Amino acid sequence: MVFLRSKIVKNESYSYLVESKWDSKGKTSRQQTIKYLGRTSDVTLEDIPSEYRNDPSIVSFLSSAQRFDMKKREKYLMKTRQNMRKFLLAGDLKNTISIYTDFVKQSSVTNFYDIILRPAMYQIGELWDAKKLDVGDEHIASNTAMRLIEKIGTKPGIKNKGKTILICTPDGEYHAIPCYMMET
Repeated sequence: MVFLRSKIVKNESYSYLVESKWDSKGKTSRQQTIKYLGRTSDVTLEDIPSEYRNDPSIVSFLSSAQRFDMKKREKYLMKTRQNMRKFLLAGDLKNTISIYTDFVKQSSVTNFYDIILRPAMYQIGELWDAKKLDVGDEHIASNTAMRLIEKIGTKPGIKNKGKTILICTPDGEYHAIPCYMMET
């Protein structure tokens, strides 16, 4: 099991990639530092050795909404969108859920859709339109996004006033993802 451990030195947080292994003789867990990562606020997915990048604890840490200054916040959001796009294209529902779960701890479902999921899907659409992705890759990403939205499945606390809202797409539009987002 791997995780990121942070230490505060002179009011600055620094992170390490740590692996925990069971010591059967001592009947305890032993921790070994795999890599020093530097300032916590500057850690990105590329800083993590490739064999650990998809570990849920690493994904969770990198997608958590920390309070950064605006420049660092924008860097964090850009990296989170990149991770979301990567996981959508890979059909990796588990890690998309992890990004969602950590993001909404400090924000909202609406912000997740507006700031993370929608831009990631737009980027995927632009890549497809530029012929940098084939239709199969785009379908994997779209289906993973739909499954993520189904898992989110939160219903707003709106009182039913006896009225009905019809959510639909224009003629010729075959992507229903915006409709599912509106429904949640």
